[in-house]
Order: sequence, then C-alpha cells, then structure tokens
Amino acid sequence: MPSALANAIIRRVTGTRIRDLGCSLKVYRRELTDELRLYGEMHRFIGVLVEGLGARTVEVPVNHRRRTAGRSKYGLTRVFKVLLDLLTVWFMRGYQTKPIYVFGGIGLVLGILSVGLSGLVLYQKLHNDVFVHRNPLFTLSMMLSVVAVQFLALGLLAEIVVRTYFESQRKAAYLIGESIGFGAGRGGAEPGGQRPSLALTVVPAFRLAPAPVPHQV
Repeated sequence: MPSALANAIIRRVTGTRIRDLGCSLKVYRRELTDELRLYGEMHRFIGVLVEGLGARTVEVPVNHRRRTAGRSKYGLTRVFKVLLDLLTVWFMRGYQTKPIYVFGGIGLVLGILSVGLSGLVLYQKLHNDVFVHRNPLFTLSMMLSVVAVQFLALGLLAEIVVRTYFESQRKAAYLIGESIGFGAGRGGAEPGGQRPSLALTVVPAFRLAPAPVPHQV
C-alpha cells in the first residue's frame, strides 16, 4: 500500500508514465547517467530525472523473486521521505532557474491578501466603528504583509544564488545533445575561412530499447 500510494503521488506531480518507480532493476544510457547528480535518496526518482533530460523511458516486465530472508524496510514512514524528496524534484525540474516564480508568487498572493484585509479593516472602522485594537484582522493583515516581503526578498536572493551557481562554474542551464553546422575549421569556421551560414542545435530524445524479459532477476 505505501508503494502504490507513493507511485500514484509521484505520477500525479511529475507527469511521468512510469508506474513502478521502486523497481531496482534499471538500464540507462551512459550519456544520460553522466548528467545525473543524485543527492540523498534521489535514486527513487532516476526515471523522472532522465525524463527531465529529454529521454523517453519504457517499462518491461521482470521476474522478481519473493523475499526468502530478512524483513522488508518499506512502511508508511517512507511516504514522508518520498513527499519531501518529491517536493525537491518538483522544484528543481520546474523552477531551478527561475525560483522567483515560486517565492515571488507566494509573496504576491500574501501581499494581495494583506491589502484586502487592510481595506476590510478600514471599512469596518469607518462604517461599523470597529476600532483597530479590537479587530484581529488588522494584526493578521500586518503579519501577511511582513511575510510577503520576506518571500519576495527570498525569491530575489534565490535568483542571485542560481545565477552565481551557473556563472561561477560556467555551466549552461540547458543540455546540448548534438551540434550540427558549427564547422570543423579553426575557431568554428569551415575550411577556407568561411563560417557556416546555418547553425542548428539538436537535443535528441534518448530512447531505451525494450529488452527481453529475463527469467530471473
């Protein structure tokens, strides 16, 4: 039950087509695994991560043997770990290079709520004679405004950290699978000193070919 629940949540959040992410038998191309950076217990999400690199994955049935010794380590406590790791994967896949969209978006929503509550407090004061020190909505609106500013500042700091991370290591925020038309000559020019008239960059979608079903795994 915990495994089925975790797989269902992961498929819902990430959109992956893999139904059993807990299977330990996996085969990948080396050009994909060279690009993977696994931290903590991210091995559960290898299938999702390679799909994020542009790969197409496929599942084939394998013959798993029933456990003959020891005790299973699966349980409901693993669901909480999966949820936290899933949050990390969701953020890194969708907002690694644009964290301001997450933190800034939350800050804007809280700021709008704060302005709305402040307007309601003002309306109650003018029309219903409800004084500010007797209205808890005023305190709530002030708290929301402070938290909104903090989220906006956090988003800006995250943007600075992301740009520093990529620029300090001269890393690109994208992957190039193959380059066509950039010339074989010196400095990217073709023989004779002429630069190519057309440059095309192609990011291929790697495909894992289905393998024969083994008798034993």
